[in-house]
This record gives sequence, structure tokens and C-alpha cells, in this order.
Amino acid sequence: MFYKPPEQQRKESRFWSLLYVGLSFVTLVVLSLRNYFFGIAGGKLIERILSLTFEKIVHQEIKWFDDPANSSGAVGARLSTDASTVKSLVVLAVLPMVLMQGMVQMKFLKGFSADAK
Repeated sequence: MFYKPPEQQRKESRFWSLLYVGLSFVTLVVLSLRNYFFGIAGGKLIERILSLTFEKIVHQEIKWFDDPANSSGAVGARLSTDASTVKSLVVLAVLPMVLMQGMVQMKFLKGFSADAK
């Protein structure tokens, strides 16, 4: 009653194994693309922050640069560290949403597998 012929079992097991292998390759490509596009978005964010900050610095009055805290080296160091800090803050803000999405996805998968029993 629950027994299938060996040839049919082989055929079905081959189908499902190839389906899972294909799904793993699709997952690999999608996750790689996601990381790539997150990197591009982060790079563009830093570039935009740097250009806006530099534009504001350039429009300062001359005496603003006389202050030792606003020397060219200090301003350059501040530009590089501030942009990296903002990128880190964006990652920290987005990370909980990515983790929640993964948790919801696992709950769905767990629920679907419980229905299959």
C-alpha cells in the first residue's frame, strides 16, 4: 500500500535531490548578489556623506581653519572616521531587520514542515 517500486523511488529521489542541489545554487547566487548590492549601497552612502561634508567644510570662513581642531589633517581624519562611523551605524540599524526576516522565514518553514506530517 505504501510501497512504491524501486525504479519509481529512484526516479523520485533523483528528482528531489537535483531540485535541492539546484535550489542551493540559486541560494548561493542570490545571497552573493545581496551582499554585493549591500556593498554598493554602503559605498554610495559613504561617497554621498563625504561629498556633502566636504562641501560644507569648503564653504567655511577662512578663520575657521585657523583653529588647531580644524587643521587640514584633523579635518581629513574626521572626514574618514565619520563616514565609516555612519556606515557602521547603518549596518547596526539594518541588521535587526535582516535577522527578523530570517527568523520569520524559519517560522514559516517550520510551520510548513509541521503541516506535511
